[in-house]
Amino acid sequence: MTNTSDEPSAAAAALERLRAGQPAPEPHHDSPRDSPRPSTRMPRFHQSPGRGSAPQERPAPASGFRHLAARHGQHEPSGDSEIHSLSDWFDHLPEPDWHKVGDHLLALPGQVGRRVSAAAAERRRKAAERAARREREAAEREAAEQAAALEAAHPGAAAQEARDRATTRALQVRALQEHVLQDRALHNRSTQVPPLQADQAQVPPAQARPLQAAARDAEAARIQAEALAARRQEARLAAAEKAALAAVLARQAERARQAEQSEQAHEAERALPANAGRPDIADGTAEAEQLGVLVERAREAIVAAQAEEASIPAPQPEESRSLWTEEQADPVYIPPYNLPSTEPDPEETPLDERRRRVVAASAGLAFLLGLLGLGAFGGGSLHTSPGGVFAPDFSLLSPARGALLIWPVVFLGMGAMAWFQWQPGQRSSLRQRSVGYPAAAATLLGGVWMVSARAGLVFLALLAAAAATGALGYCLRRLNDRTARTPRERLGMDVPIALYLGWMLTVLPWTLGVWATKLGLPVVLGDSLWAAVTLVVAAWAALTFALSERSRMAVATGFAWGLFWILGQRLLGDQRSTVVAITASMCAFVVLLATENRRYQITHAERLAARRQANALRD
Repeated sequence: MTNTSDEPSAAAAALERLRAGQPAPEPHHDSPRDSPRPSTRMPRFHQSPGRGSAPQERPAPASGFRHLAARHGQHEPSGDSEIHSLSDWFDHLPEPDWHKVGDHLLALPGQVGRRVSAAAAERRRKAAERAARREREAAEREAAEQAAALEAAHPGAAAQEARDRATTRALQVRALQEHVLQDRALHNRSTQVPPLQADQAQVPPAQARPLQAAARDAEAARIQAEALAARRQEARLAAAEKAALAAVLARQAERARQAEQSEQAHEAERALPANAGRPDIADGTAEAEQLGVLVERAREAIVAAQAEEASIPAPQPEESRSLWTEEQADPVYIPPYNLPSTEPDPEETPLDERRRRVVAASAGLAFLLGLLGLGAFGGGSLHTSPGGVFAPDFSLLSPARGALLIWPVVFLGMGAMAWFQWQPGQRSSLRQRSVGYPAAAATLLGGVWMVSARAGLVFLALLAAAAATGALGYCLRRLNDRTARTPRERLGMDVPIALYLGWMLTVLPWTLGVWATKLGLPVVLGDSLWAAVTLVVAAWAALTFALSERSRMAVATGFAWGLFWILGQRLLGDQRSTVVAITASMCAFVVLLATENRRYQITHAERLAARRQANALRD
């Protein structure tokens, strides 16, 4: 063994090294069990592998490790660790349920509408309650004032009115008690066993049947007689109640008239004080006359009640009816759209032929204007318009050049609709009559937009785009009112108009963006903010039309086509905007998802309804 008494301790050696600024020596151990644990109290720059064992020029104290490490050239790790941890947190997030997201988006307009309607109804109800409360309080004040005036004029009037109310209430209670007693007596008699039933065992069956029939007839006659007596008693009680009420009303009218006469007498007394005692004689005479009138009215009420009692017919036995009744089954499915009409088309008129000619001519002229705008006859397309206002990078809402490829498809679809209206089943159709002229106007306005954009007339192009969008929205609403009767009719009319409307909901923001950029409005409102808000408004309009009827995927397709080219141009073009690109992609995704979700829900509900109906018919 070695003597360790003269060797310095480990703590003293560490303290000396700290004072000298030297790193700790690396001792060699024979076994891992003897290796000491690294000290956690040493500074980080002392434990770094890049440091030498030579003494430092400027010794560092034991505290303030971070700024000493930075001073000596060793820095903390940068923000990469935080970024990696944030990325890991995003990676561990669960994937959203897109079906629920679509359901919430689909139900959002309805929920907002219901909440607004409920709030308006609640406000109307509270206003009505306040008005009713004010009217009731005014009526109560007026009644209290009248009662006070009547009490002042006739001190015994209140007591007499209380006696009248007590008399009326006593008559009503007595009538109710008599009704209860009569019903109880009828129930007891109907539950008693006839005496003839006790002797049925001793009478032969041939003689028992006539006896039973006679007993039933006698019992029915007795019940009818008791019912007739009860109704007569009710008539007498009603007549007495009417007479009592008439007397009460007469007395109240008399008191009111007397109060009015008293007021007039007071006014006369104030005018002529000398004649103050004369009206008493007139009041006594009038009271005697009113008493005679009251007695006469009571006598007339009693006579009328007796006549009514005599005219009451005897109760007739109820007709026997079956215990089992066939009721109509409740509908298992209520579609959220108008069902196709089964009425025949009206007779064809000369106006129908004129309408068909106008629609066909407008489709042909619009197709020629479209070719002119696309540069098919030379002179360049609308992308090469004067000033480059409709170039892909002029505004943040300008799509790429490939977006214009949908124009021939749109005009061919409108031409197919013009041809479809000449078919035998469509010549005088109500759907064709309702959308013929607006569809022709929208087709022509599309051609006008292309020619105006090619010529650089931005404001005229904006007016044409707005008018065409409005006309197409009107056409789609009329088509929703009269659902297509066949898939062929839907393909020939609904799809071209819906596709055209979806595309125009992109063309209108595009033209609006060009006009605003030309005026310098984005500089005031913010380059990306106004574009994102415009896209959201356009998406709301597209979603409203796409979720109509059974869902119109053509509207969503036309709208998503335009947003796709806006997205590509904002990501790859010269004028880039991440905000606009993200907004365009989200709007297109939401419109497509919500439209498909509505189509799926309606189709699923219709299949379930058909299956239930088939099962009901099979059972």
